[in-house]
Amino acid sequence: MGSLIAFGKKSYKIKFQEENLNLLKEKNEYFFNATLPDKDCLISFKDNIVYKLEDDEWYFIQYNNSDIINTIYDNFNNYLDLTMLNKEYMKEVDFFIYLAKENNKAIINTQRVYASKILKTRSFMNFFNDSIKYEYFEDVVEIKDSKDLIIDINNKTIYFKKFEILKRLDDNFTEYYKEASKEELEYFQNNLSSNISLFNMKNDFTIGIRNSKKIKYIIDNKILNKFTNKTEELKEYIKTYPMILKDFNANEDFTNLIATNDKQLKHILGILEECYSTTPITKEARVSNSYKKL
Repeated sequence: MGSLIAFGKKSYKIKFQEENLNLLKEKNEYFFNATLPDKDCLISFKDNIVYKLEDDEWYFIQYNNSDIINTIYDNFNNYLDLTMLNKEYMKEVDFFIYLAKENNKAIINTQRVYASKILKTRSFMNFFNDSIKYEYFEDVVEIKDSKDLIIDINNKTIYFKKFEILKRLDDNFTEYYKEASKEELEYFQNNLSSNISLFNMKNDFTIGIRNSKKIKYIIDNKILNKFTNKTEELKEYIKTYPMILKDFNANEDFTNLIATNDKQLKHILGILEECYSTTPITKEARVSNSYKKL
């Protein structure tokens, strides 16, 4: 049947009467099933760190070890020994977690519980065929028919939509997705012009979070090296998209592009990621703010 726990600073068992539990599972079938995302909808997080998911897509990470996940799984194995969830303990809860076991596989479904939604008062109008009934509840907490994290225990794989929710579960996953450090930013600035003479950047402006993450991605994947001795190819690529030159106050006779603000830096990073393209039929120039490897 599987078990349901509340998890925050520690794990708490959630015990319902059987009839009530059956109703809960009936009304929230998706959250309580053991299905994994379709393979065609999976995006490797480490390979596509700046990609923006479509509605039906999931990131995935394969992990070697997580003490938090191991603890959660062990708590399910020792479910009867856990403290019973009550109103006071509920204030410490960050997640509702369900363990589904099916055909020798163990899947942990996780749903984020936000402090702003815990122990609230709710008023409802309940509609019947020919009447309306007012209902009032105190100290309610919503369980939704949704999953924020799916953990495949057998294959050590986590599926997720938002990295911040994964990070909330286990902060050690921060290593998979963080901004460039001060040293990495200095490395990028020093090596940008030495690898690609066409580009340079000042160090007296604030670099936005997204650009900082892109810089780290470019460093980690050694993308600068791919453009060594490609100056003429880069110039032709840039001249195809006049909006780039406009933001640098440059014309087609430019010799280099120097980023003096975050918007100009975004252009350089977009060029390095080859995000500018022309549609094959209508010949419309476009820039993609996210992409994934095919």
